[in-house]
Amino acid sequence: MAETNDFEPTHKELRATCAKLRGLAYLVEQCGDDPCPPPDLGEAFYGVGLILTQLHVELIAIARALERQDLKRVRRKEVI
Repeated sequence: MAETNDFEPTHKELRATCAKLRGLAYLVEQCGDDPCPPPDLGEAFYGVGLILTQLHVELIAIARALERQDLKRVRRKEVI
């Protein structure tokens, strides 16, 4: 994800992030059914935390870019 103000979000970025969230949710749902849990649950939860943090960063970047797009539209309407 781009961190610049030039980032123009598309539905693809949002759908990709949502797919990652759904995959992570499925993984967590299925953890209880796994007959062989990870040997170090602390490391497993740390990894899940890292993934969730990255997803949060992606969603915030998309939200900020959408807000900038909305502001540009409003400013254009005020100028015209």
